[in-house]
Amino acid sequence: MGQELLRSLILDFQDNGDKCFEELEKKFLAYDISVESEYSVYTQNNEKKDVDIVVKFAQDDKVKYILCIENKIKDSSLSKDQLLMELEGIQREYAEEDELPKILFCFLTLKPSRISAECFATISSCNKSAIHLFWVPSNHRYSSIYEKIQNIIAKSDNEEIDPISSDVRFIITSFLVFMKRGFKSEEMLKKHIEEERERQSYKKSVMQYIREYAETLEPNKEISFEVAKESISKMIEDFCGFTPNKKTIYGQLTTAIVNNRTRIHHGVTQENQRDFNLFYYPNEKDHSVIQRYVEGKSKVDYVYLK
Repeated sequence: MGQELLRSLILDFQDNGDKCFEELEKKFLAYDISVESEYSVYTQNNEKKDVDIVVKFAQDDKVKYILCIENKIKDSSLSKDQLLMELEGIQREYAEEDELPKILFCFLTLKPSRISAECFATISSCNKSAIHLFWVPSNHRYSSIYEKIQNIIAKSDNEEIDPISSDVRFIITSFLVFMKRGFKSEEMLKKHIEEERERQSYKKSVMQYIREYAETLEPNKEISFEVAKESISKMIEDFCGFTPNKKTIYGQLTTAIVNNRTRIHHGVTQENQRDFNLFYYPNEKDHSVIQRYVEGKSKVDYVYLK
């Protein structure tokens, strides 16, 4: 997305009331910008801290501004003094310079919480150039990262900025879905990306076809796994005109069988199981026959979940 997301972050600092950032935003292209992840700094006690992302803005080989971004998805990973220690480490790194670079600090969390607010208060009290942003939309003065990315996509669609390539747009769209679901796991992100690819090819995800097929069956009535697979394949072909990949249907159908232990490798969890609990093996030793699963009624010894 080029410089658009970074520009959006800088504008948040300008909106925070610090006039010096108007100069940075207006002369954005006049700076040499470098980005580093897991940037190591050291406190006065020589304790090492890693800042998630550090962006440096330099002119004539002299760093003028530093943007620090510390990202915390889970409140359980928050440490009250971490932000202060990271700020101290950045300041110590430039302590011998004639002029200390202006330090911008962005604390990024999934959504508002009491614990994250208390953590942010420790740094906002000593650094006015600090903002607290969130990944997902909330009642807050700043737009979320989710909203920022959506706005950038809209700008591209309206030809206000350079177009975003189809490959990048695809990854961004998948990431937005993953973001709104709370960054549950890497496996879930892969699953969302795969489902998005399926929607582009088959008009909707293969799992949606499987759900629709399951609804046509009587509960607890036996049906051949092969017959089910062929029926779902025909549904997809009739709907979109494409012959689907048989391995994809096999894998997705297997994921939808509650007492198939291999489904745990495909991101089926306690939270999303209702979307996938569609069939079961009436005899776990015979995988050639399945039945429609009905929670609380179908006789299943164990539902496999990650």
